[in-house]
Amino acid sequence: MKLASAIAFCAVAALISGAAYSQAFPNKAVRIVVAYPPGGTTDITARVLAKALNAKWGNPVIVENRPCIGMIGAEAVVKSAPDGYTLLVGYTPEVSLNKLFFRNMSYDPDRDLLPITLLTSSPLVLAVHPSVGVKSVGELIALAKSNPGSVNYASPGIGGQQHLAGESLALATKTKLMHVPYKGTGPATTDLLGGQVQMMFASIAPLLPHLRAGKLVPVGIADTRRSPLLPDVLRSSSPGSPGFEFVNWLGLFAPAGTSMAVAEQLNRDVIVVMRQDDTKHAPAQGLDVALASLKEFADFIKEEMAKYSRITREANVKIEQQERMPHHEPRRRAKWPVWKTTGANVATGCGTNRPCGSRMECCGWPAP
Repeated sequence: MKLASAIAFCAVAALISGAAYSQAFPNKAVRIVVAYPPGGTTDITARVLAKALNAKWGNPVIVENRPCIGMIGAEAVVKSAPDGYTLLVGYTPEVSLNKLFFRNMSYDPDRDLLPITLLTSSPLVLAVHPSVGVKSVGELIALAKSNPGSVNYASPGIGGQQHLAGESLALATKTKLMHVPYKGTGPATTDLLGGQVQMMFASIAPLLPHLRAGKLVPVGIADTRRSPLLPDVLRSSSPGSPGFEFVNWLGLFAPAGTSMAVAEQLNRDVIVVMRQDDTKHAPAQGLDVALASLKEFADFIKEEMAKYSRITREANVKIEQQERMPHHEPRRRAKWPVWKTTGANVATGCGTNRPCGSRMECCGWPAP
């Protein structure tokens, strides 16, 4: 009887302690880490969230930019104390893709990050140059099948979401599409507008002026629902379309080990502030506020990881890594990723395939 009473007392005490901690949170500055430079979509969304949470909590919420293809910022959060005071606004690369390509990552997103909630989402649009002469995904696939290998698509780089969207389209429709990787979205868009490449998956917002001006033709939305920005464009689940889903999403994460009491409070508070009128319209154009419970977001992340793992395996997409010695600091060895493609050898650089010097600079290394 005494043992049972002691166990019951401990259980009640634990509940009271957890509730008290949750009520006390936060009682110091909260840091939101963004793994990309200031001014981008991720940074804008994080600052909108930080401002709203600051107003709700009456407590400082600071945005800290730690750019370098997502990994440096995510690593900083993973290594932080799991107390809810250091959070990550992240998306596909650092959470779903990098694990597939970088063997020497210092963290495992599945093991080391706790999903708190989805924040925003925006589907990719499949944009085609008018000279291709197609108006739908069905017509595009028919053209590709009539002359295998004749249709090409651009992407900002090998192994990124837009590249894998093209590979998924080829797999789903059993067609051969030629991938043309570029050094970022800007150069890829320039060549698409000029007709040097025929099509590209991309976020809607950057292409919207060109789509509305008729310089590019939107043939499909990679989502199960239509986009309010392009309401007349068929979604991927429409008849004649292959039915695949690729969305640019942003989510909030905490270090693994964060207590459920704090995680649940963060989820509740973020959902409340992101639903406010002055907040839900603030993210960059083309982004829809998309919120989720802890379980819903965790399930979504698992589905994303499984999807990209399947595509990279079935399409045999590989990014090899080699050990490189930064020549400005010979005593210290560091592993820099080198992307290998047929007949080419390029190196990553913070979201673009720039020389290693550029990558070192934006990762905190001085340029050579």
